Formats: sequence, structure tokens, C-alpha cells
Amino acid sequence: CARVCASSSAANQNTPTCSLHVHTHTHHLHTMSMHVHTNTIEQVLSPIADQVAQFIVIDEQSRITGSGIPDLTAAAEVVGVATRNLENVGRESMVNADEELRKHMPAACDMVRDAGLMFLDATLKLKIDPHSASGRGLLITAARGLLRGTTDIFIVLDAFEVRKMLQLSAGVIKAVESCKMISTMEDLVSYVKNLRELLSVFSSTIDGRAEELKNATHRTRLMAAIEIIRNACPLLVSAVRAYVQSKRSAHALSGRDYAINQLVDATREIIQVLKSTDLDDNTYMEQPGQFASNAEEVSNFHGSLAELDRCVNVTSKLLLDAQAVHDGCQHEKRRAALAEVISITKELLSKAPRAKTEKLGADLVVALRESTGRLEQKVKDAVAADIAGTVLTSRALDDVELLLQHAKEQRGQLLLEANQFRTDAELVGKVAKQVAETSLDAKRVHLVSQTVQQMSNSAAQVENAALLVLQEPENKAAVEHLSLLSGIWKQQMMSLRSTISSMVSPQDIMAAAGEAIISDLAQDPSAATSQTDDSLPLASIDQVVCVAEHEMENCDDPAVKARVEQLSIRLKKLKPVFARSLSYRASKRTSSAAADDNNSAAANELRGNTSEVIATIQALRAAVSGANAVTMSDLTAQLAATGLLGEASSLSCGATSVASTGKTHPGAFAIATAASAAATAAASA
Repeated sequence: CARVCASSSAANQNTPTCSLHVHTHTHHLHTMSMHVHTNTIEQVLSPIADQVAQFIVIDEQSRITGSGIPDLTAAAEVVGVATRNLENVGRESMVNADEELRKHMPAACDMVRDAGLMFLDATLKLKIDPHSASGRGLLITAARGLLRGTTDIFIVLDAFEVRKMLQLSAGVIKAVESCKMISTMEDLVSYVKNLRELLSVFSSTIDGRAEELKNATHRTRLMAAIEIIRNACPLLVSAVRAYVQSKRSAHALSGRDYAINQLVDATREIIQVLKSTDLDDNTYMEQPGQFASNAEEVSNFHGSLAELDRCVNVTSKLLLDAQAVHDGCQHEKRRAALAEVISITKELLSKAPRAKTEKLGADLVVALRESTGRLEQKVKDAVAADIAGTVLTSRALDDVELLLQHAKEQRGQLLLEANQFRTDAELVGKVAKQVAETSLDAKRVHLVSQTVQQMSNSAAQVENAALLVLQEPENKAAVEHLSLLSGIWKQQMMSLRSTISSMVSPQDIMAAAGEAIISDLAQDPSAATSQTDDSLPLASIDQVVCVAEHEMENCDDPAVKARVEQLSIRLKKLKPVFARSLSYRASKRTSSAAADDNNSAAANELRGNTSEVIATIQALRAAVSGANAVTMSDLTAQLAATGLLGEASSLSCGATSVASTGKTHPGAFAIATAASAAATAAASA
């Protein structure tokens, strides 16, 4: 088609009629390509389309130059053999086909046969008279008929294959729903064997179709749906087993029906994609986060009275989203900073009714643009802090582990753990949605939204399965089902972690983690109510390591990668040492130990280990951002400002000992490696 367009452009100056002739055929080829849905058909038709284009170019050039059409009889003989073979394939396909194929295939085969004969007639005429007008007309008509007939044959065959897939899909739905009739373990064994065989055939068939499709959206939807089916199959078997072995409880029934719906809904999604004929289907178009889109729109305002109404409208929407982030923010410092900017922006909005002149309106638009820029950053800071405290911590994952442990051993705690898991899981979903809202990465926004929905469904089923175990403690299948569901939720959680980590600045997450450690350790340990509180600083370390490892995977600079890896390993080694020193905080909860601890060795050890952890985190921030090194005095002042890291003089002394003697003073390694991070950290503070 490109060749035809280029040729017609060259010929356009002298022969507008012929140029129109070429464009007509080009449009015809483009229209036919719109009906081609698979790569295989396109690969077969492309060379034929090229040949048709060549014939048109030859005809066009001969009209321009006045030369005759060259001898094409040899090509006509090759075409004749190919068309006869294709016609035979088409007619043989009708033997074991449905009524729809038998209805449409004969006409397509006739078109290919007639086009082949017409092509031969045209070449014979042109061999006798290279300037024959009727020969030229037959040549172009034959070429067009060959392309159209071949296309029709393949489209009819492809439609037949799609109908077979639709029948297979209907069979899968019927088979899945039939599990409601199972009442014994013997029935279940037989059912599982048949279902697995059916789903194996179904999966391979849909996988093949997904690879063939030209439309990327359709391909992605098919792959996602078939993946759900693969994961839901063992879930269905487990749920039905728990139901059969239960006392027909509502929890067991809910678990079974959930698994059925997972399979049925995914299969219906496949059916919908198979039926779709629109190559430009944008029904499932990925969209960036709404907050991020609105913030970007405001940032593009130039500053005029004409923009004021729209600016006020969009800014009002931003404030609603920012207020929601503020209300749910777990970090007091970030929440306060966000509240201040929200207040300033609201005050600016209140001036809009009085901004009637061009200057007042323009100035207000500029002021709102600057204020919403700060608002966007504070929202991202608050979200990063919440990520550090929820998505990247192991709290919700620990809930699942405790749930499984109590399901097997201490069932008296099961209901409490189920409720705690639900609370933490809901918080993870809420924060993840906020991350999506503040991102312009449409692909990841869609992925987060999809994963959060899956996790919400899985979490509800984890809680439901736990209640079944509580209700029927003797039902071993119920415990196994809870374990399977927990595993699914954990996989989804790790997937969400990975996606979220790639959407937020690693420096922001590391900064939030460092602040969280200082904040946790600054609290009065004697007021703590459980040992679990001491796990929060350790979880913050896990967050930083998680982000650092993600950065290593995506880093192309060997030097930076090695530096990040070195510091990440260092932080991992510090974690168990830091964990042991946290036992000092636990001892402060007892009145006997609380009396004399200000100068204890344990307190000094905690301060020293904290200094190394914080400094290593800061060094990692610098490593992933490429920050420049700063003076040791700046570093020690920044570390000492935390109030938890010991005396600045001792830190400086430790660093000096490394520089002069090469020996490691306690805390000196982390301090030395943190030097390049202090400027960034100080600016952030």
C-alpha cells in the first residue's frame, strides 16, 4: 500500500485520473485489512497485497510512460496453481464444518477460482497486445479478486475456529457450574479429573488465540482471563472439597460459589473478547490517575482570565482528593504539611468571585497553579509515607501467617486475627488506590486497580475461610482451603508491592521509612501495649531493602548497582543486630527496668545501632539518586539532630578513625557511607 501511494504521488502531476485509480485500490486494500484479526492471516495476505500493489504500479507506470505491460504469463501459471490449491483447501474445510461455514465458503472459493482464470486471460491478452485496455482492466480486476477471495476464505475459516472456541467456552461454564451437584468425595475425584482435562484443552486453545490476535488490548484481556482460570481451578477443587466435608455451612457454600464465579466470569470475559470484531476496541483503555491528570491540567494553565473558571473547577476536584488523602494519612508530619497547603489553596479559591478583571483573574490562575503544584507534592509525600507504613511493610502478610498458625493451633485467637487481617488488608487497598490516583502511568494505574480488586475479593474469602475453620475445627479441608487462599492473597500482595515500588520515587519511600523508624523509637516504650510495636522499625528496614532490590533490577549503571547492592547487604546484616537491641524497649515496659535505664549499655547500644540503620538508609537514598558527597560536619549535625543517634562528637571521632587507621569504629561504616546523602536529607528536612 505504501508503494502504491508513493507511485500515485509521483504520477499525480500528470495523470490525476490514474492517480485516483491507484488511490481507489489502496483504499480497497486498507478496508480489507480492517477485517483481518490474526497475525497468521495477515502474514498470508501481505505478500498477495504486495503483488496486487505491484500490478497497479506496473499499470500506472505504463500509462505514464506509454510503454506496454511486460509478459506476465509465467506469473499467471504460478498464480493458477496457488489458486487451485487454495480453492481445494476451502472446499475440503466444508466436510466437517458447521452450517455457517458451508454457507459462506463456496462464494469465496468461486471468487478465487474466477480471479485466477481472469488473471490468466488478462496476461494472454497483454502478451498479444501490451497496450490492450481490456487486458489492463482484466489484470487489475483479477488481482483485486485474488486478494478479496483469499481474504474471504481465511476470514470464513477463522470465524469457524472462533465459533468452536465459543462452544468450548460454553462447555467450560457448564462443567464448572455442574460442581454444585457434587455431594461425595467419590464424585469430586471423578469431576476433578474431567475438569482438568477440559481446562487443559481450553487453556492451550485460548493461549494460541491470544498469540494470534493483532489487537494488543484483546490479547492482554485473553491472557489475563486464562491466568485467572488457571489459578481458580485448584481453588475450586479446594472449595468444593471443604464444602463436601463440611456440614453444609454458609461459609463453605460462599467459598465454593466464589470459586465458581471466578471461573465463570473469566470464561465470559474470554467469550466477550472472542466475539469482538473491532480492531480498535478501546472499551478497556487504560487511563492515568484522575488526581495526576487534573494536576497536570492546572500546571499547563498560562495565566489568563479566560482560564479562571476551568482552573477553579479542576482545583476544587484536586482539593477533594487531597482532603481524602489527608484524612486517611497515617503520618502526622506529612498530614500536617498537607493540611497547610490545602488551607492556602482553599483561601485562594475563595478569591475567585472577586477576580473580575484580566489582571486579577490572570494573577489568581498563576497563584492557583503554583499552589496546586505544592499541593500535588504534599499529596505525594503523604502517600509515600503511607506506602512505607502499609504496602511495603509485612504487617498484613504477618496477619495472614498468624491466621494460619492459629487455624492449626490456637483457634481461640482466630476471630481476632481475621478481623485484624481485614483491617490491614483494607488499608493496603486504600493506600494503593491513592498511589494510582497520583500517577500518570496509565498502564500501572490499571494494574494497581485490577490487583486491588483481586486482593479485596481474596481477602474477603480468607476471612470467610477462617470463620469456617472456627465453625468446624475438625474439617481439615477447610484449613487447607484457608492456606490456599492465603497463598493467593500473598502472591497478589507481592505483585502489588512490586508495582507500587515502581510508581513512587525510591528516595521518597526511603525517606519515609527513615522517618518512621525515628518516629517509632521516639515514642515512650512504657506506653506500648504489645511486642508487635517493636516490629514496626524492622518493617521499615524491610521496605528499604525491598525498594533497593527493585532499583538494582532496573539499574543499568554497574557502579550504581554495585553501590546499592553493597548498602542493601549492609542493611540486611544490621537488621538482626538492630532487632536484638530493640529488646531494650521491651524491658522498659516493666516497672523494675524502667527506673534506671538512661545510661544503660542497652540504651547506648540501641542508639548506636539506630545511627547505623538511619545512616545506611540515607546512603541508599543517595546511591539511587546520585547525590553528591558533603562534609562530615554536615553529616554529623544532621544525624545528631535526631536525638537518638548519640553525641555528634563520637560519630565524628568514629569516622575519623576509619579515615586515619582503616579500622572500623562502631557506627563509622554507616556514617562514612552516608556522607553523600546528608545534603539531600537536610534539604528534605
